[in-house]
Amino acid sequence: MYLLFSRILYFLSSPWSYILALFVIAVFCKKRQHKFFLSISALILLLLFTNKPLYDNAIKGWIKGTELDADTTKVYDYGVVEGGFAEYDKVRDRIEFSEGADRLTDAIILYHNRRIRKIIISGDGSVITRDSIGSPEKMIKFLNYMGIPNEDIIIEPNARNTKEHPEEILKLLGERIKSENILIITSAIHLKRSLSAFERNGIKADGYGVDITTDDPKYIWADWIPDLNLPSKWYWLIHEQIGCFVYKLI
Repeated sequence: MYLLFSRILYFLSSPWSYILALFVIAVFCKKRQHKFFLSISALILLLLFTNKPLYDNAIKGWIKGTELDADTTKVYDYGVVEGGFAEYDKVRDRIEFSEGADRLTDAIILYHNRRIRKIIISGDGSVITRDSIGSPEKMIKFLNYMGIPNEDIIIEPNARNTKEHPEEILKLLGERIKSENILIITSAIHLKRSLSAFERNGIKADGYGVDITTDDPKYIWADWIPDLNLPSKWYWLIHEQIGCFVYKLI
C-alpha cells in the first residue's frame, strides 16, 4: 500500500504533470474562453518552473540550516548513509556512483576525522540484496580501500525508501540503537523528511546535509532565460515537501 502511495506521490511531485494536463485539457476543451484560460495557466506554470532565480530561492529556503556542519565536538556512534548515491554494475562488477555520492564521501571524511565511529549504508542500490540488485561485498571492499575496516562497516540491504530506512536499521541492530548517538548523512533537500522518519521510529538523530551549493549567485541576464532542466529539480523539492506534509498527517 505504501509503495502504491509512493508512486502516486511521484506523479503529483512532477511539474510536468500539471503543465501537460492543462495543455491536454485545453486541446480538448470546446469553449474558447476556457481553452484560452487553460493555455495561459499552463504557460505561466511553465515559465515559473523554468525560472532559475525562483528555484534557487525556493531551494535555499527549504535547506536552510542543513548546510551547516555537524556539531564540531560531538562524536557519533553511527553515521547513517542513506541510499540513493550508487548502483552496482553487474557487467563490470563494480560500484557506479551518482550525483548523490557526497553522502558517502562526506561520511568517509567524518569517519577519518573521528566524528563517527561506524558507518551504516542503508538501502542503497549498490548494496540491496533483493533480486540480487546490489553487491554488499563490493561496497565493503570499496570502503576498505578508503581505509575503513570491516568492523566499522554495517550494511543494511533491505530498505526500499525513506520510510523503511529506520525500520530496517531497527531490525538489524535492535532497540539499543535508540540510545546511541546517530548522525543521518543524506542530501540536504532530503534531510527534513529523513529525520522525521527516524523520529517516528523513536530514533532521535542529528542531520548532516550534503549535495548542495550554498553560494550566493550573482545573476546575469542569461539566468532569466527559461531552463527546461529545472522542472526535474523542482520535482525533488516538491516531492520532499509533500512527503514531509504526509508524515505530519499519518
